[in-house]
Amino acid sequence: MAIFWQRHESADPTSDGNETAQLGLFGSFVVALAVAVILSFLWVGNLRCVAAAPGWPTVDGRVTASSSTPRGKHSRTYDVIADIEYTVGGQKYELYAMEIATGVSHGEASAKRPAQGSTIKVWHDPADPGRSTLVATWSDAHTWRLWILIGCWGIVLAILPVLGWRLHKASQGVLYGAQ
Repeated sequence: MAIFWQRHESADPTSDGNETAQLGLFGSFVVALAVAVILSFLWVGNLRCVAAAPGWPTVDGRVTASSSTPRGKHSRTYDVIADIEYTVGGQKYELYAMEIATGVSHGEASAKRPAQGSTIKVWHDPADPGRSTLVATWSDAHTWRLWILIGCWGIVLAILPVLGWRLHKASQGVLYGAQ
């Protein structure tokens, strides 16, 4: 565990001598890498679909269920999702919890929530009709997700050369952060 955390003793002579654990450079790298990988896994597919969707063909889908839910216990913003059935080339597809709108007000959520049994436009990948989206326009939420991903990967790439330099110095017998 010493690789991830560094212990620092207080330089204050009046302190009680307790040590505090702080996240070291390698620990910061591991956390940033984990966040970047997890968010990439969760968001990249959706971002790619939304970016590609304007060029995809559309079909009418039938709403089997829909809901608007607050983003948190005391949140004033809502997400609108729906379950959809659609058919392409005689093959029936079902989508579950597909995003219609995110981070909208209660009034907007009520207006954007489709009624059960209504039809809705579905953009589908011509090469793989099972890959589809209900949102074909880039929104602020997509931009924020993209910037968060770029930031996480940027932190990883900024720390990596420093860790490489420290590894090189450690191979020469010079240790940094050792007390």
